[in-house]
Amino acid sequence: MTEDTKRRCWGEVILSPTGEALAVHELALHEAAHAIVAVDLGREVIWVEIDPERSRGEMLPETPWHRGTRRAAEENLIIAMAGSVAQCMLKGWGSSRWTHEGLRDREIAYSVAGEFGLDPEDFSCVSKILNRVDVWEKVKGLADRLVECHRIHTCETEYF
Repeated sequence: MTEDTKRRCWGEVILSPTGEALAVHELALHEAAHAIVAVDLGREVIWVEIDPERSRGEMLPETPWHRGTRRAAEENLIIAMAGSVAQCMLKGWGSSRWTHEGLRDREIAYSVAGEFGLDPEDFSCVSKILNRVDVWEKVKGLADRLVECHRIHTCETEYF
């Protein structure tokens, strides 16, 4: 991606599902964080995509969200939180919280947390992962690629 294209795409603003202004690069960063954190936890990702025209994105993990063990629920919770935490980090917010773009993720988080009494508002584990320089650089790099091509399969990138 040329620097000019990157500046144009990263500056493009769309409306989030809740009607809030959302930069395309923020949507890409949100989805990239889900994917990179999933991989960091040992999960495989089939693909990750953004659809700016429909103001949505998605990450498809190879393993299902609900696997019935406490450890799987903890991992699912961390993966679901990753997009919102990445957005908070990008904006320089001191504490993490669910973002407008993370409403569907929050539903998943509350669902998996409820099975094992986990706290779907405790962002500390995912923050530790995303605050690692190596992970954050991968998230930013994958977000750049998503802004450019909108969908990336496992075999198409070094990030998985």
